[in-house]
Amino acid sequence: MASTESLIAIFEAITQNLQRDQQSLNTLDRDNGDSGDNILHNFGR
Repeated sequence: MASTESLIAIFEAITQNLQRDQQSLNTLDRDNGDSGDNILHNFGR
């Protein structure tokens, strides 16, 4: 079983990667260009 500290580290790393790639993810969205914004917002909930 993963420790609390390990899970926190994993989620922090995912959040950092999403923040880093937010604009790139937005450019992949051909509709309104906000997929990266939405992913980052929803992940943070």
